[in-house]
Amino acid sequence: MAFIKMGEVMGFSKRKSVESRQLWYDSGTQEPPPIILTCFYNERHFAVFNKDDIQIENAFFGLFPKEGISPIALAAYLNSSLFALTKELYGRLNLGEGVLTIYGPDWKQMPVLDLGMLSKEQMQALEKAFLRLGRQEILPVSEAIKTKPQLDLDKIVFDIFGLSQKERKEVYSALVELVTERITKAKSVKRNGNGNGNGRRKKKAAVGNENNENELQGRQNQQSNLVQFIL
Repeated sequence: MAFIKMGEVMGFSKRKSVESRQLWYDSGTQEPPPIILTCFYNERHFAVFNKDDIQIENAFFGLFPKEGISPIALAAYLNSSLFALTKELYGRLNLGEGVLTIYGPDWKQMPVLDLGMLSKEQMQALEKAFLRLGRQEILPVSEAIKTKPQLDLDKIVFDIFGLSQKERKEVYSALVELVTERITKAKSVKRNGNGNGNGRRKKKAAVGNENNENELQGRQNQQSNLVQFIL
């Protein structure tokens, strides 16, 4: 009761997200999702394996894997650098401060590895890699891609897609470039007072030039049997 009274004193009960409820603090019955995604990303990219069965509210999305798909293996892929790059390409820059925003419709359009196409050994490799990654602090992408747990996880994902060494380097380069670009651009806009930082960025800018963009698109087409929509 003390928590509820404190919320009322602080005005939480008047917020639009809860004021229409019969009991403003009651979020109803909810099945805890195995994987939690957030709406906002800054320099760190991550997806959470919900081992403690936490319920979610605004600004979070719950992901329920298809039957037969290991939630830990899926969480592993969602924490890969390749998927971080996917988020950078599909997310929006509409809140300022360099924040990457991903709404429900954006998640629904986002392609993701179809783990149902993988072998038992590949699934187990992803699970083990995720458990090792989980022991590490969540770092900014520019630092994370230099750590062994992240590199080991990424290697498994890159091998599944059959990416060449050149393509793997381009994934890292494009990812760091995009994150750095939106953060530094936001600081410049804030300092100079111009621009609005709204909407989606051009995908071509993410891969450096048109040839690289076409190469990336071609790789996605070649691996289309491994890709499905996230939601």
